[in-house]
Amino acid sequence: MKLKKNHGKEEERARDLFYGLWVPDIFMERVRDNADWTLFDPDQCHDLIDLYGHQFKERYEYYENDPYINKKIIKAHALFKSIMESQIETGTP
Repeated sequence: MKLKKNHGKEEERARDLFYGLWVPDIFMERVRDNADWTLFDPDQCHDLIDLYGHQFKERYEYYENDPYINKKIIKAHALFKSIMESQIETGTP
């Protein structure tokens, strides 16, 4: 999240990267409901990037409940706030 920020050590910045942000509906629902958002190890959940809509939601919730998947739980609203701060400060997500 801090790679594009305008402050901090220059060697920790990634000013030449221009990336996009894909936001699924379930994320925005959880932001609205002040619910948790789960971050997964992409090596364990590699198929999520190919899914959307109802299929994405089903698979995402399956991974949330799988005890063998490495994950980190954060507040969706806190992540959204961080995304918006970066967007305002740098013009990119």
